[in-house]
Amino acid sequence: MQGYFRYLDDIVIIYNYTFTNINEVLSESNILSPSLNFTLKIEGNNKMNFLDITMLQHLNVIEKKIYRKPTTTDCIIPADSCHPREHKISGIRFLLDRIMKHLISYVYQGEEKKIILVITRNNQFNQNSVKSIKKEKDKFGSVAELVRFKRLKRNLLLSHM
Repeated sequence: MQGYFRYLDDIVIIYNYTFTNINEVLSESNILSPSLNFTLKIEGNNKMNFLDITMLQHLNVIEKKIYRKPTTTDCIIPADSCHPREHKISGIRFLLDRIMKHLISYVYQGEEKKIILVITRNNQFNQNSVKSIKKEKDKFGSVAELVRFKRLKRNLLLSHM
């Protein structure tokens, strides 16, 4: 096996079929845990969806892009709602973070950023504010790093007062 990824009751195993008999792995898993029923879903057309990621195999390299179910809507907290600003932009930050967190292949990052701009436009966000959020994220890599930086900066300012 080349990779094993699990989230709650969803498991993905990446393997080389010349070295691993996946049916044997499935059979052994069901024998080891008789109270659980493992099932097998094999990739089709060199791609497989796992949670919110589509894994694509190109020339023995696995690339990733964001997967959206056909029923997915582009609803986030609209800009004109009465929610606090931080709540409203948390949806945008989540969408941008997901690109970095899941190490989306460079080829698909641009495609995903265009989708995020459409989502924000459909939810009445000013595109300049979206670009400034994106610029902050590009500078710091993730929201967590940005928050850490802002806390550090605030603490430094407070300590010099």
